[in-house]
Amino acid sequence: MLKKSFKCRESQSYSVIRRVCNGTFGSVYEVMDSKTKNRYAMKNLSKNLCFDTNGFSILYLREITILKKINHKNIIRLIEVTKGTEITDLSLVMEYCDMDLKSLIYTAKSIPYVVIKFIFRQIVEGVAFLHSEKLLHRDLKPSNILLNSDGTVKIGDFGLTRYYKPNMTNLVVTLWYRSIELLLGCDNYDYSIDIWSLACIFVEIVNGKPLFPGEGEINQINEIITHLGNIKEDDFVDYKIEHLNLIKDTGIHDSAKMDSKLVSIPDDDQIIIKNMLNYNPKKRTSASELLKTSLCDDNSETEGREFFRNFCKNDHPYEYGGQTRKNKEKYRRL
Repeated sequence: MLKKSFKCRESQSYSVIRRVCNGTFGSVYEVMDSKTKNRYAMKNLSKNLCFDTNGFSILYLREITILKKINHKNIIRLIEVTKGTEITDLSLVMEYCDMDLKSLIYTAKSIPYVVIKFIFRQIVEGVAFLHSEKLLHRDLKPSNILLNSDGTVKIGDFGLTRYYKPNMTNLVVTLWYRSIELLLGCDNYDYSIDIWSLACIFVEIVNGKPLFPGEGEINQINEIITHLGNIKEDDFVDYKIEHLNLIKDTGIHDSAKMDSKLVSIPDDDQIIIKNMLNYNPKKRTSASELLKTSLCDDNSETEGREFFRNFCKNDHPYEYGGQTRKNKEKYRRL
């Protein structure tokens, strides 16, 4: 039973500046608090998914509970939950970020390697914190990595995040960032699925395009095997892999094609990336261990902040939620 003191502010306490994006789970808006004039992001929860026959959806309840509990500089902060005119009108108000990593990757002509490390270290710090709290994000990808104009990174979208338990659904993680064991039907996976996603993100920032851009699950598996070589049964000791018998010997026994994807990455860092993409989940580097490697060089902050100052000052027309930066500035002045 809820305490009588429990009270949500009304969504009308915020004025809408613009719609940032629209997805299956609801729409996200840039809003302004009518009293403080501070800007926030408001996620209007989809009415169809927000409530079911048992009441308030467990999916949203988990996301709200997790966001209310965790607190870290590199994780998006939930400000409050607001209500609309109807009981089914609920919104999450979160801190606002200026862009996402996907926008940066495909707008910046080039991102210096030292800046990539600056960005990546912050992502890993956020993931390491989640893992220390026994949480798996389960949907790490560039569009879920948010950035402010000073270069501060915030991990967002916790709709698929769960506390670790031995058996969970394998229908998680966006296809291009999904680990091999998930693609093969594993349901007793662990934190290492996030590490695989991190490797894919790092290489995408460097190359400016996805590492494994498959079209459907079968093609995605083939794309991975073509670049990383054959899968061996002992790669998945202690893991229940439902579809391992479907994998045939491709005749590929080395990662020569993978090397072509990593030519812009120093040799020492290539070794770390390949380790993060190890077929054997137990052999992948943990997030806390990654922070001690050269991929997360902590001497990159000065160059990183300077890059973002110049990037934003030069008025790049980067896209964020379908709006250019110039349009966004126009909305700010209204």
